[in-house]
Amino acid sequence: MRPAMRLPRRSSRTLPPSLDLAHRGAVLGEARRQAGCGLAVLAILHDLNLAAAYADEIVLMSRGRIRARGKPAEVLHDDLLSEVYGCRVRTNATPAAGVPFVIPHAGMYAVRS
Repeated sequence: MRPAMRLPRRSSRTLPPSLDLAHRGAVLGEARRQAGCGLAVLAILHDLNLAAAYADEIVLMSRGRIRARGKPAEVLHDDLLSEVYGCRVRTNATPAAGVPFVIPHAGMYAVRS
């Protein structure tokens, strides 16, 4: 007789889009901590930078179908993202000269009270 399979406990959270940078980082950092404790964590993110910073694996979907699945560096590349989003996408590139951009760094958040 085989022992019953034990599925990992899971965590489900909704990340409100209105959270500021520090609080997004705190919530996703907690999700990473839970994953490190063996919980299965599923996050649905539309911010590709956050997904790249926090996800072990990304599932890129388009029109209800999976287009790619793998580590962020395997999935987030120019040609595929440009095709899926229908516009030119450049990963790891600076925007046009003089246009600022902000990239929060995972694990660098300290939420102030």
